[in-house]
Amino acid sequence: MKIKPGFVSNSSSSSFVLKKSKANVDKSIISLQEISANSWKALYQGNYGVYTIKIKTDGEKTIEFSCSCPSSGHPCKHIHIIEKAIKQHIDECEKDGKQEIKFEQLLKDLSKKELYDFIVRQAKYDPQLKNKILLEFTEPASSQTRHGILLS
Repeated sequence: MKIKPGFVSNSSSSSFVLKKSKANVDKSIISLQEISANSWKALYQGNYGVYTIKIKTDGEKTIEFSCSCPSSGHPCKHIHIIEKAIKQHIDECEKDGKQEIKFEQLLKDLSKKELYDFIVRQAKYDPQLKNKILLEFTEPASSQTRHGILLS
């Protein structure tokens, strides 16, 4: 199973990754989050860096949007790309009849390399995630271990 930069939804208290198997979504989308009902935030790898795109809808059409790209066009092409990705995401969820993949099963199905690549890619753009990983898995400088046993 190959996981590419994809959809992440925060519509509930836990995050989950959604399938993009049938969607023909732009591969430059790093992440797409539903941060509240009908309010979306995306990170997009553009020609001049990573852009943050925010879109609010009324459930059917876009009512507010912003993009951090340097384009003078209004709206820029990134708004349309993210609108399309949101529509494809919603259509796929409705077609599949489910909104969530079983998180634990998804992790079990990933290879070590796929999971590693995903974490490195996400941590590059999410300093909080990177810090959480460092705090969880690095040992204090003063502690020493031998064969997995902490020595004082």
